[in-house]
Amino acid sequence: VCSSDLSVNAGQLLVEIDDAELQAQLLQMQADYNAALADIANAEATLGNAKVSTGTNRGNISLAVIKLKQAQEDYNRNQSLYAEQAITKKQLDDSKFSLDQAEQNLSNSKSDLGTADSKIDVQAAALKKAIAALEIKKAAIAQQQLKISYTKIYAPQKGKLGKRNVNEGQFVQAGTPLFSIVN
Repeated sequence: VCSSDLSVNAGQLLVEIDDAELQAQLLQMQADYNAALADIANAEATLGNAKVSTGTNRGNISLAVIKLKQAQEDYNRNQSLYAEQAITKKQLDDSKFSLDQAEQNLSNSKSDLGTADSKIDVQAAALKKAIAALEIKKAAIAQQQLKISYTKIYAPQKGKLGKRNVNEGQFVQAGTPLFSIVN
């Protein structure tokens, strides 16, 4: 804090308000920001896993189609063989069971793909949300840095300090006139 009746130049530091509390808040905000960066990395990894899962599901569908085709051919062949009494009823029933099982496996694989596709949408939304949260934290940090900048008061013009309303160690409220500068 400077004394009254002192000449000052424009841009000269006149008063410095303790910013320790604001700095501590800024550190917390920066830690929150770093946590938000980690949340984004996690959301990106989860989205990547969901995409890999759909690839696996598509492969399972392809495999299920091949198995269904094989089971259908086996069943058709066994029907002919059963008609010629070359195989037992149990063998025909077993091939029918294999066909039914292959159809169900294909249906299940298609359902799994639908679930995996919806997980991609959910994870993409979670990533967008994490990015938005990061932007909010970034804006809060910028606002806090602006508040900290207000703890240093510079002379807006050249002149002499008039009446001083502030002393070292004094608590001040926002908007309180601390001194005046006269030409």
